Amino acid sequence: MSHKICISAGENSGDIHGTNLVKEILNLSSDSFFFGMGGENLRNAGVRVDFNMEEISVVGVLEVIAKLPSIYSFYKKFQNLLKKEKPDLLIVIDFPDFHFKLIKFARKLNIPVIYYITPQVWAWRKGRTKFLKKNVDLCLNILPFEEGYLKNSGINSAYVGHPLLDIKRELKPKEEFLKRINFNQKQKIIAMLPGSRNSEVKSHIKALVETAINLNRKRNDLLFVIPKAKGVDKRVFEIELPSNFYILDNFYYETISYSDIALVASGTASLECALSGIPSIVFYSLNSFTYFIGKKLVKLPFVSLPNIILNREIFKELIQEDFNPSNCIHYIEEKLQNLDKEKKKHIEIKNEITEILGTSGASKRAAQKVIDFLSGIRKLS
Repeated sequence: MSHKICISAGENSGDIHGTNLVKEILNLSSDSFFFGMGGENLRNAGVRVDFNMEEISVVGVLEVIAKLPSIYSFYKKFQNLLKKEKPDLLIVIDFPDFHFKLIKFARKLNIPVIYYITPQVWAWRKGRTKFLKKNVDLCLNILPFEEGYLKNSGINSAYVGHPLLDIKRELKPKEEFLKRINFNQKQKIIAMLPGSRNSEVKSHIKALVETAINLNRKRNDLLFVIPKAKGVDKRVFEIELPSNFYILDNFYYETISYSDIALVASGTASLECALSGIPSIVFYSLNSFTYFIGKKLVKLPFVSLPNIILNREIFKELIQEDFNPSNCIHYIEEKLQNLDKEKKKHIEIKNEITEILGTSGASKRAAQKVIDFLSGIRKLS
């Protein structure tokens, strides 16, 4: 049966996971039509991308304020699109600050809403549970403890598994990766992942490069690699780099699979590093005002997903002032001193997290929930 579905993703991970969801829905309902907001991945999956997500993807209170005219313009255009197309369903993926407003408007048009990868209301801004209960028909959760938490708040929800486990990593040969960075057998590779948004890279790149420069003064056996995220503008990397520092396009999974240690921005990438078994150090830096607001709202002892999932510090977290070259160097050197032991430990951590998250197939299970939901609507109408 044909369905007209509006899908909205506001950042790179949502674009990727939304793409896998769309593909699985099309396997179940091949003549369904998709349109909305996203990036290159959703476009390649056959979605009519009316709005490019990269134009409004920012992090931080002040950064959002600076983008408000663009965000408001997007929102008004999206309103008009929903009125014009009148889809059978709106699927939103993460990105709550924008999507909550969109959901509210969709409800006025009596458009059903499914929230895939729901906001982490168990961690901060718990008042949002009231909004989800009132305005979202079904929440599809990706962490095992979320379903029970949301159901206890009266929200219709279902755990489908984590979509990261669905990503097929078709890696280029290790030799090709090593050749790109002029590797020799005596060297160790440090992966540096500054984030998937321009604002994140701008906030982190200077400290990462200074870390590399200062490590080079102490030793000559390291290579540093940043796998540039697709949505990041190359111009944000216009900074003087040491000769052993490489920025690579299209080598994301190769970098975290073939490197010895990762220095990774908190977010989905930290979980990807954990699932790759790479010894990692997590960092994040926001402007002071945004951090002050966030600290008042977040009620968890950790910020990175691997630590939250296991409820203990498996990755050292360097947040705000703690994220500086001196600390980065200290923890990198600490891992280098016992690298074989660290690698073995993080393979065990990978297995522990994988066991908690469950099997792959999250996108397929989520797609079936979407089709079942649409079928239920058709029966009622």
